[in-house]
Amino acid sequence: MSEESNNPTGTALSAEQADEAIAAILFNEEDREPAASPNSVAEPSNDGDETHEEHPVNPDSEGEERSSEDAGSQDSSEFTLREDAEYLVKGEKIKGKDLELGYMRQSDYTRKTQELAQQREQIQGQLRYEYGNHLRNIEQNLIDHFPQEPNWMELAQDNPAEYAVQREQWNKRLADLNGVRHLRAQQEHMAKAELAQAKAQAQTKAFEDLVQLHPEFALTSDGKMSPVSAEVIGFATQEVGLPEELLSEVDDARIFSILYDAMRYRRQEAQKSKTVNELANKPGLTKPGVTQSKTTAAQADLQKQRALLKRTGDAKHADSLIAGILFNNK
Repeated sequence: MSEESNNPTGTALSAEQADEAIAAILFNEEDREPAASPNSVAEPSNDGDETHEEHPVNPDSEGEERSSEDAGSQDSSEFTLREDAEYLVKGEKIKGKDLELGYMRQSDYTRKTQELAQQREQIQGQLRYEYGNHLRNIEQNLIDHFPQEPNWMELAQDNPAEYAVQREQWNKRLADLNGVRHLRAQQEHMAKAELAQAKAQAQTKAFEDLVQLHPEFALTSDGKMSPVSAEVIGFATQEVGLPEELLSEVDDARIFSILYDAMRYRRQEAQKSKTVNELANKPGLTKPGVTQSKTTAAQADLQKQRALLKRTGDAKHADSLIAGILFNNK
């Protein structure tokens, strides 16, 4: 069924023509001369008193005026397509509503084409799977009904005519079996190749998603692995114990994102523990002018807190030790 054209000139626009027309308006607005207002008269020339005739572009928009300054100062990115206005595209006048409809048809066509491509891939994958099962069933059926191989030498000596008949039948069954096996091997090879291609595409997409989450994973300027990527892989294999073969099969960016978060958490905890140990082993400070008895009592209390911190490793004891060091030196 053909669609009716909304073009007043009677010329139906294809989706590609409408798309090109809109692109010409949106991206080449600065290169085009501003459209004249309906019933507008051109400015007189400085060379004489001769005036130009009126050139109405769109009679339906009579009464609307736009100054040349406003048309020149308008940004092309803010251009609004008017349905009742006509636009000159490659020498042809096209109404705005036809341009819009053409663009919408092109967008709808692109979306439907992508959906059909996805459906076609799914159907082809299902057909390949069913075809492979069919070939395996045929092969097994031929094997199950394959007769026992006769003693060809004895049969040839006893009954040469029967030998010729059975030999021909045997060769035919064997050719059928080998033909099915060959088709099955081809089908499995194609399936493996397609699976590997899909896996590579999924891993490429996963890496792009990972870079979106953590830009530090992006490749270096010379196309090598980033230091963060190498550090995470080392953490996963050496500290977590994951095999490298498993990491090479990952096609989900969230897995590496989780490993990255786990690595940073362990590094922070290790640094915190190191700081606590340094504070626990740090000798007490005495303020000049403090009596020996007060200093000795304070040091004894700090030593007790250090010993308690070493024994328990509790963060609360670390806070008490830090507070004791700070307040005892005031």
